[in-house]
Amino acid sequence: MAYRFESPDLVLDLLRRLSTSGSDMENFRIQRTCIKILRNHSDDPDWYKTTLNYQAQMLEIGIRPQQIMLNAMIMNAVEAEDFETAYSIFDVAKSRRIRRGTVMYSVIFKGVAQSLNHNILEGLILRAEEEGALPRNNPLVFCLLVTVWKLLHRGRKLGSQYPQVYTAMLQVYARYCDVFPLQELGIYMPEKSKRVEPISKPTPQILCIMLLGFMAQHSNSNHLLDLYMRYHSLVKQNHPLITPIAQTDHVANAFVLHLGRNIRTLSACPMILRNMLEPPVTANIKVAEPSVQTWSILAFSYSIQGQKSAAERVLAMMRERGYRPNGVTWNSIINGYAKCQDIKAVVEAMRQMTSAGFEVNSRILRALTHVVDQKGLLSSLRKVINIDQIYEREFDPKDKQSELVTSKVLGNGSEVIQYAVKKKQRQIRDNEATIKLQEGAYD
Repeated sequence: MAYRFESPDLVLDLLRRLSTSGSDMENFRIQRTCIKILRNHSDDPDWYKTTLNYQAQMLEIGIRPQQIMLNAMIMNAVEAEDFETAYSIFDVAKSRRIRRGTVMYSVIFKGVAQSLNHNILEGLILRAEEEGALPRNNPLVFCLLVTVWKLLHRGRKLGSQYPQVYTAMLQVYARYCDVFPLQELGIYMPEKSKRVEPISKPTPQILCIMLLGFMAQHSNSNHLLDLYMRYHSLVKQNHPLITPIAQTDHVANAFVLHLGRNIRTLSACPMILRNMLEPPVTANIKVAEPSVQTWSILAFSYSIQGQKSAAERVLAMMRERGYRPNGVTWNSIINGYAKCQDIKAVVEAMRQMTSAGFEVNSRILRALTHVVDQKGLLSSLRKVINIDQIYEREFDPKDKQSELVTSKVLGNGSEVIQYAVKKKQRQIRDNEATIKLQEGAYD
């Protein structure tokens, strides 16, 4: 998190005086004060440059960063995507014999996922084991599993040759955790992976991420419904590790999403919500109720399968239970109708959405690009909303995503939108020319 900290320069001046007077600059309170300065970047667009400047001043003052301060410095570098600096600070901790604990390894794992630098992950894992951060550290195991998930998901999305997500996660899991709960769920596939003793009992959070990873890899599998039935049975039996997973909607939402993609298993989705609304009567079993996101995913599942009346019933049931469809709900439904090429349903959903006070944003515009007949879609939309003005407002010629959003529209000869785009491009060129003239005035 980023702290809000007033007048860092005054605080630095005070720290300078403390250093001159011979105070212990490795004191925990002084280190914590430095962290507040270093993490105070919520509203500064040039926060990283500012932070590096403060960091340099702290070193000049004679402040020698300890573990908590090094953690903050690595966090800043990772958030700024300055991964080289993050790895360097991480190595500095070792050279100074500072313990690289759970927080430091968690942050550096996050950097690995963001930078797609999978080549160094195995080395970092071995270091964590050598330094005692692993095994028997479930929070770090969970973080490592999330890192593998993000690394492989992003890498495969970019077309890189990475192994399957769950297969890789399972190797990490089996290295540190008891596989029996996965066997109970029926998602354990024997893998030749190194096991590091002692093996830990997994937490519900770890089992949750493993379930999500399995569904991501086997999203089109006919066995997902069987997996849900085993999962729900264990929840009803008040399984000490699996029942707590049902206290949030994450796994239930994932089941609705993946089962809803297959017309053969779509009919099971209402059952999942019914099980959430009517939890087991057994004492001490708490199950999360469907959230707005759960209802939105169900509505999307029906809309993408072309079942408009069922999607509308979901919206009605949401309202009956006191849930108001939000922007995510409308985006999900419109996205589903657009993929089904149901222009009439898209237009009606957008009319209802705008009538409910929600604006058409860039995500909605991206969803509209799924419609093949863009000319027919725009013609119908113009009857209910000012779609040309919306494109003019949302389009940014410098943003490649915006360019992708409007590419199909422009290719279908919308003169009004072409005019809007050209107008915005002229405005940007005029602004850039004005800035150059102003800069030249000071030469």
